[in-house]
Amino acid sequence: MQNLLFCDLETYSDIPINCGTHRYAENAEILLFAYAYNHEPVKVWDVTEDKTMPKDLKAYLDDPEILTVWHNGGMFDTVILSKVLNIDLPLSRVHDTLVQALAHCLPGALGSLCDIFNVNSDKAKDKEGKALIQLFCKPRPKKQQNTTRHGVNTFRRMATF
Repeated sequence: MQNLLFCDLETYSDIPINCGTHRYAENAEILLFAYAYNHEPVKVWDVTEDKTMPKDLKAYLDDPEILTVWHNGGMFDTVILSKVLNIDLPLSRVHDTLVQALAHCLPGALGSLCDIFNVNSDKAKDKEGKALIQLFCKPRPKKQQNTTRHGVNTFRRMATF
C-alpha cells in the first residue's frame, strides 16, 4: 500500500492571491503546516514560533516513496514550498484533490465538495475557520499583518481548522 502524507498550508503574503500564485509566492510566508502520515493524528508545525522544520516532516517530504495529498497542491502548495522552503516536490509525488474533483466534473471548492458529499460541518472548514483565514492570511489595510502578536489564542485556534 502507498504511504500517504496529508498536507495543508496556511500562508500569508502582502501580494493578493488574485495576482497569481507565483507573484503571491514571491512575498509569501508559511504560518502553519498541518500534516498527517497515513492514519496517524494530525500534527501542526507553527512556523511563526519555530522556523526549524520537524524532523519527521522533513523525512516524509524527502522520502520519494511517500505520496503527498493536498487540495490545490499542484498549483499552489508546491509553488509555496519551492519559493519559501526551497523544497522542490515533484508533481509525481503530489495527489491534488482539487484536480481529482474537477476530473470527475465536481466543483473544486472544498466547501462545495463538503456539501455534495454531506460532510458534517465539524469535519469541514467552518465559518470561524474562514474568518481566521481572512484575519491572518489575507493582506490587511496599510500592510498591518495580523500574527501571533495580535492575539496568540486567536492565532492558535486557526491551527484547529
